Amino acid sequence: MLAYAAWQCFEPHGAFEFAYAPFTPAPLPYSAMRGFTYEQLWGTCGGISLLGPALPLFCWGLLGYVKLGAPRDWGRLTKIAWARVCS
Repeated sequence: MLAYAAWQCFEPHGAFEFAYAPFTPAPLPYSAMRGFTYEQLWGTCGGISLLGPALPLFCWGLLGYVKLGAPRDWGRLTKIAWARVCS
C-alpha cells in the first residue's frame, strides 16, 4: 500500500488528464464523455495491479492481531447486507 501511495504521489496530474480523443469541436451524439484518456486508463490499471495484491496481504498480516468470531445472527447480517445492496 505504501508503493501505491508513493506511485500516486509521483504520478503527474493536471488538465492533460482530461483531454479526450477524438479531438473534435462537436460533441459526440449520446455520450457524456468521449472515453478514457491514457492517463486515466493507466491510473486505473496501476491501482488494480498495486492494490490488488496489497489488500489481501495486508489483511493476512492483521490475522495475528485481530481475531473475528463468527456472526451469531445470520438473519440480521443478511438484512444489513441486503439493505446495503438495495440502497
